[in-house]
Amino acid sequence: MGARANIVLHYGARPDGVEYDPIWLYSHWGGADLAVVLQSALVRGRPRWDDPSYLARIIFSEMIRDEILEETGYGISPFQTNNEYPVLHMDLKANTVRCGGHTASFSEYCDLTNPITFIQGLDNED
Repeated sequence: MGARANIVLHYGARPDGVEYDPIWLYSHWGGADLAVVLQSALVRGRPRWDDPSYLARIIFSEMIRDEILEETGYGISPFQTNNEYPVLHMDLKANTVRCGGHTASFSEYCDLTNPITFIQGLDNED
């Protein structure tokens, strides 16, 4: 059992047109709250919205903040890990969050009263 969920970081295409590989951030237990954790990370990371490597680290740090020394519970992967909740897709070039048919700018996502409503009613496949 768990509450498995993923955030996937996209960065679009390189100058030669080939897409960069996505980076998947995995939480084994945090699925129910991952949308809220992402909002907290974006609020804290606002000065780094245009710095993808720092923003990625801020997001993952927010995910693991209370369990930084644990050997399980979280992961970083080039592929989707086990999943039970809707996937949160982040476009680090366009500064947007997408889940299912919903898309919000980082600013709009930060302003959501309850980011869990952003993923409610969506399938865990995306």
